[in-house]
Amino acid sequence: MPVKKIKVALIGVRGYGEKIASAILKSKNLELFSCFHPQWEVAVEYGKKYGCLPFSKLEEMLSLKQIEAAVIATPNHLHYKHMKVCLKNKKNIFVEKPITNDLKTAKTIITECKRNKKILFVGHNFRRNGAIRKIKELMEKNKIGEFVSAEINLSHAGGMKLTEDNWRYWEKFCPGGPLMMLGIHAADISNFLFGPAKQMAAFSNNLFAPIKNIDTGLMLLKLKSGKFVYICDNYNTPATFFVKVYGTKGILEYSRNFKTLTFQGPDINRKAAPVEFIKFQEIDTILEELEEFGKAVLNKKKPETGGREAYNALAVIKAAIDSSKKNKFINISHL
Repeated sequence: MPVKKIKVALIGVRGYGEKIASAILKSKNLELFSCFHPQWEVAVEYGKKYGCLPFSKLEEMLSLKQIEAAVIATPNHLHYKHMKVCLKNKKNIFVEKPITNDLKTAKTIITECKRNKKILFVGHNFRRNGAIRKIKELMEKNKIGEFVSAEINLSHAGGMKLTEDNWRYWEKFCPGGPLMMLGIHAADISNFLFGPAKQMAAFSNNLFAPIKNIDTGLMLLKLKSGKFVYICDNYNTPATFFVKVYGTKGILEYSRNFKTLTFQGPDINRKAAPVEFIKFQEIDTILEELEEFGKAVLNKKKPETGGREAYNALAVIKAAIDSSKKNKFINISHL
């Protein structure tokens, strides 16, 4: 028996929206029914590319009864505005991270989605990486003994190429720069693997990128468990993504650059033990989360990364921005 496909409207067709659209077109339970861009010519171009109906007026598109859900891949500062229009038209929502740029509007949207009984799914896809899933599994199996601390670095040189017409260039549209764009993934990974943080100190600066925003950010999180996580996000270096987890009986280290996950066991006669390479499954993380969104809408089921998870990741980043500006430790409040 064929699976019912949810008709979705794509809000935001360029940039990351193209990756989202590609995944929707591969999905078994989603159908790309329409797309929106405020410029009609652009909407038509991508409507032809994706084989869906183009719209340049958001209200007109979302008023269609055939559409059950909207997928939002617009600049961060537009998320709240676009989600409000979705809820006005009684649509389920998938929004790319961050949920919004501030905690007040994030909480408002979470509350409104619950009140309207609509699914809110936020695209924190990095936690779905096969190596991150494997690290979680191995930690639960006590592979590294007691967790002690961790390092996460998620960086690239994107900030060096930004121009004034790009929203990421400006702090008012993209507060925190790489912290908001990259660090929020790291914050969600930290929450997922190690649990919530209760306090943090952070430093940020503009060192090299020709932008009106920061290009380097560092965060030191003190978890509720008393353990520590260090996060680094640069907008001015070659691309890297690694996660290193230290335990009393071993170390797990994932490198996206080298596509490896390794385990180092206890020392042997005060010398480092040989490194063991661990297999993990490669996952199309965007496709997986969108298909889970489809299932959540069909079954009215809470998604893995809903409002609460998105809010808690954003809370870390907002605390980091606050800590860096005020040069002091900041307590982190979670939902």
